[in-house]
Amino acid sequence: MEVARPHHEGGPQKPTSREADRAPRSDPYTEHPTREGKVYCAVVLDVFSRRVVGWSIHRSATAGLVTSALGMAIGNRQPDPETVIHSDQGTPFTSWAFTDRAHQSGLVPSIGVRRGLLRL
Repeated sequence: MEVARPHHEGGPQKPTSREADRAPRSDPYTEHPTREGKVYCAVVLDVFSRRVVGWSIHRSATAGLVTSALGMAIGNRQPDPETVIHSDQGTPFTSWAFTDRAHQSGLVPSIGVRRGLLRL
């Protein structure tokens, strides 16, 4: 595992090049109560444009939820090899299924830590 440090004290800077628009970020999933029970939604955002490029809704917050959202984002964006996919430290994002899907697509998964980034 490799730890990358932010370039300045305030954290990562907003991307300024058009190449940056291909960098996805998986946001934590959200829980939504319905009459039939809870559902969970996960989205993958394009960091540059802040657009949703992948999403998924399931009855449980599992690796399948976030892996499906990642799969949609990959299909929609066809990211370049070595593109970083950043997520939080939640169990679905650190699962074998999510990490393997990212690696199979040439993405480099990373998760937030107190200081810098942890690449998986």
